Amino acid sequence: MVRAFSLVRRAAARVRALAEREKVSLTTSLRIPPALLEAIDYYVERGLFENRSEFIRAAILTLLIQLRPLDELVWGTGRPRGEPIPGYR
Repeated sequence: MVRAFSLVRRAAARVRALAEREKVSLTTSLRIPPALLEAIDYYVERGLFENRSEFIRAAILTLLIQLRPLDELVWGTGRPRGEPIPGYR
């Protein structure tokens, strides 16, 4: 459990740093089942994330980082391991 919270805190910090660097964000809308929204609100209310948007950005960023090795396998021309994901360092 401690490892999970450490991961969450690092993801939140990365998202805040990315937001400060980028200064511009695009807006999109999505449909989320009520149970997932309640789960997001649980972490926001406990202060792990500032708001729902920050949680969702952190979740997307975490998934993108985890998919990097798969990107290389599927496409064969994926980013080298040391190269950052666009928009993220």
